Amino acid sequence: MFLKSPSLPRCKNTWDVERVLKFISDLGNNENLEFTTLTYKLVILLGLTTGQRCQTLSFVDVRNIEFINDGVKIRIGDMLKQSSANRHLKEIFLKQFKQNEKLCVVECLRHYLIVTSSLRQSTQLFVALKKPHNPVTKSTIARWIKTLLKFAGIDMTIFKPHSVRAAACSAVEGHIPIDTILKTAGWTRKSNFRKFYDRPVKCNDEFGHTLLSKLKEK
Repeated sequence: MFLKSPSLPRCKNTWDVERVLKFISDLGNNENLEFTTLTYKLVILLGLTTGQRCQTLSFVDVRNIEFINDGVKIRIGDMLKQSSANRHLKEIFLKQFKQNEKLCVVECLRHYLIVTSSLRQSTQLFVALKKPHNPVTKSTIARWIKTLLKFAGIDMTIFKPHSVRAAACSAVEGHIPIDTILKTAGWTRKSNFRKFYDRPVKCNDEFGHTLLSKLKEK
């Protein structure tokens, strides 16, 4: 069975996070973005700064989002792929990125909540781009990620939306402790990260802040 369907990583490389961050920064201020662009931006920023799967992003509930002085706390109340009887994803904390507000996931989230407050049909964070703005599935979020990455110049015939997880974790690897990466992304073993997600680049708040800092403010 292993020979017929081996459990191996899809690609030995990953894409350059800095390229995508620069594309996002060049989009401009949140207030000037169309709803579709704002949605794409928030999805990719959340994916990059949390290292989470599309499933986790689809489970974010506005009732479990709490803004504090220097950031935002997000709690996930649903069963995830990696959840078990004794293990569940810990509270996510995202710190404000004051070096470049155009890349600040906290400010992007805050503005998205304002824009969607009159559109939302449920308590789920992400809503459909068109009326009646129903809650979306993880497949829709994956499609949004794929679209933005294509716009940023990433070859999506090679990479998949799930590659955001590998790209984010590989980008910060070596800059922060491996235990921080495992805790943020929800892994229990280093071997899983090394085998499936630690990839060379093809030409918690510490996690997200380190990643965003890879692109110097212009």
